[in-house]
Amino acid sequence: MKDRTIIQNEAQCARCETIIFSGHRHHYSECRCGAIAVDGGMDYLRRTGDRELIRERSLSLPTEQLDRLRTQFNRAVGRYAVSDSIWYDLALDAMELLLKEGLLLREDKISEGHLVGLDPVACGETLRLSAESGRNNFGLLLAMFRETRDQGLLDESQFR
Repeated sequence: MKDRTIIQNEAQCARCETIIFSGHRHHYSECRCGAIAVDGGMDYLRRTGDRELIRERSLSLPTEQLDRLRTQFNRAVGRYAVSDSIWYDLALDAMELLLKEGLLLREDKISEGHLVGLDPVACGETLRLSAESGRNNFGLLLAMFRETRDQGLLDESQFR
């Protein structure tokens, strides 16, 4: 994973369907049935258990690209005064950044410059909840990666 930064250390168990993650170094987490486990947070990816049951869900990006996204997202955040109404607009700005970086799905998901199936209200709510839980700007950006993946719009092949 040279010159790449881990942004989500996550796997799913094929037996019990549990999605597990490791949030920080030495955060060892097992699935409900105990068949698999993850460890390492954003420092390293470690998997234990039955390898055939591991569905890899971790995300990483080239460090240079992630640094560029972080800088651009910080600029976007700086354009808004903190209020309840910023989250929707900020989510749209974040989606535009991800789209420009080629991190969102195929062209067939894009119609007239907009993502088909994107729920910007859900994206805005994700940002609001992340901010309320004390996440910094980088944490907000990572929340957007997870939300777009949950909506089926993230091109996960760009994150391996």
